[in-house]
Amino acid sequence: MRRRARCLAVLLLVGAAQGATAEPTLARLVEAVREKALVVPSPLFDFFLSQMDKYGGASDATLQRLRYLRDAVFRKQLTRAQAAAAALAILPGSPEDGAALRHFARDMK
Repeated sequence: MRRRARCLAVLLLVGAAQGATAEPTLARLVEAVREKALVVPSPLFDFFLSQMDKYGGASDATLQRLRYLRDAVFRKQLTRAQAAAAALAILPGSPEDGAALRHFARDMK
């Protein structure tokens, strides 16, 4: 299901930039989406893109574990350092999971 959502997002990006050039680059695609999505402020859009880069390929189970850790920090049940250490202690199921866990740990520190 996650793969379908990413494919749909890519198709929407390509469709949005199709009028610009025959071979859209990522920068042109992002710019085309920004032009079409005027209601989303640019910093927020950039934040969403960075989150997709960091966590986009991770499995649902890994993402849920990270949500639990983040929630524990918000509830002051864990410190940021404890959450980072707990994330690094999780055994990744794939390289994408490992990358997401490392990004989370880095963001928590």
